[in-house]
Amino acid sequence: MKKTVSILLIVSIISICTNISAHMEVKVTLDGKEISFPDAKPFIDERDRVLVPIRFVSEALGSVVDWGNETRTAVIKQDDDEIRYTVYQPLAYLNGEMMVMDTYGILTDCRTMVPIRIYFGAFRM
Repeated sequence: MKKTVSILLIVSIISICTNISAHMEVKVTLDGKEISFPDAKPFIDERDRVLVPIRFVSEALGSVVDWGNETRTAVIKQDDDEIRYTVYQPLAYLNGEMMVMDTYGILTDCRTMVPIRIYFGAFRM
């Protein structure tokens, strides 16, 4: 009986934490200024990773974004650096060098949402 109650308690706690994460408002700031997301909003996925709309964050960083619809690949360019990312893949390529991520981006409401960590260390700022 104690084992069953413990398991039910753990499942309830996990469910509550997941619901809290799913409904938290995520704000992204760059140099102290909040980045505006007019339609698709950043969120925390089921793997507890923050996903952001690739275009809004990239452009806030001063990058140019191209989208290949057939391959579902985003190309982010800034100065001499380039990131290539294909949706639903745990890999990105920085100047041709593979970066392995612990999660992947998705398409939702016609927006490409990527893990925010794709930007960490990628561009010289």
